[in-house]
Amino acid sequence: MLTFLKYKLTWLVMYKVEFSIKAAKTYLKLPINIRHQIDVKLDRVAHDPYAKHNNVNALVGMKGCYRLRIGDWRVVYEIINQALKICVIKIGQRKEVYRGI
Repeated sequence: MLTFLKYKLTWLVMYKVEFSIKAAKTYLKLPINIRHQIDVKLDRVAHDPYAKHNNVNALVGMKGCYRLRIGDWRVVYEIINQALKICVIKIGQRKEVYRGI
């Protein structure tokens, strides 16, 4: 019984999602349907960031950074374990999002 309760409590821990200023500006300019898709997928990642999610890959050469694919759009984010936080660094189209990171 105690093991079950311990498992249940750890499941309730959810990472907080924060946007950089640049990512927030881009997010607000997106069409509403793309914003909704980003919200849904980031919510799934926030519940368990290290689970096997579709369309999520680690970025090569950047420890702790990942990219989330939503159609032609990419969301680049970093997982900060000490603060239980997911920081969205950049949002952009596939051809331009990786420049300047």
